[in-house]
This record gives sequence, C-alpha cells and structure tokens, in this order.
Amino acid sequence: MGITHFEHVPDFGPHVRHAIDVETALHRLAMALFRERSDVDEELVCVTVQSKADEAEADFSARLIDFWTHMLRAYKEPFESVIAESTEFEKVGNQFTRQYLAEESVLDLLEQEMTTAGIDHEPIDRDDTYSRYEAVPPEWMQIEH
Repeated sequence: MGITHFEHVPDFGPHVRHAIDVETALHRLAMALFRERSDVDEELVCVTVQSKADEAEADFSARLIDFWTHMLRAYKEPFESVIAESTEFEKVGNQFTRQYLAEESVLDLLEQEMTTAGIDHEPIDRDDTYSRYEAVPPEWMQIEH
C-alpha cells in the first residue's frame, strides 16, 4: 500500500480552503487583465528620419514641423499612433537624424506621406520593436495627442 505526502496533510477547514480559492481567483483575474492589457499595448517600431546632405539642423527641423502639422491635420487618428519622439537630433556624417516610435498600423501611411513630403528615412525594421515603457526621458518625449 503506497502512502503519498497528501495523506499526512491535516484538513484546516473551510476557511483555509476558501482563502486558497480566493487567491486562485485573484491570480486568474490578474492574468486575464495582463493578457487584455498586452493585447491593447501594441509594440512600437522606430522610424528614423534623415535630413538632406549638408542641410542645416534648423531647416530640417522646420521641414519636420511642416510634415507633422500636415499629418495631424490630414490624418488625426493615424497620427495618434505616433507615440514618442527622440529629444535631440543626432548628427550622422553630413546629415541629421531624428527618431520616432510608432505603432505598426501607421507605418505604411508614414512611409507614403514621408515620400510625398520629401522626408528621407532609414529602412524601417518592423521586427525591431519597443514597448511604450522604453520611450522615456531623457532620450524620448511623449507626443501629446
């Protein structure tokens, strides 16, 4: 006759069983909320725009202001999928760059509109993703919507 370790565990009564049931229910609720939140939070993709060769930072900045103003006016809802902007321009060779974090759902429109506006950008790596929690100061600023 085999003996399991469960045979020696005393029955602590209905209050302990109830506490275990409540803990199990809370755990299940927390996991469901995590899954729901994970579905809502899309991963973000980095879009790096580039100035023209030897373009002044101020001129590039002005072109970006015009571009994003156009996006806000013409595509308000998709614009809200652009979540963050790097806080500083970066000098790469004879060009300036600026980075944006956007949801994948808006990338095709961004590429199309950037091409139309003459805004150059690095190839977008849709597999290199970030969470919203990585877009924090001092490197990033959240875009107000």
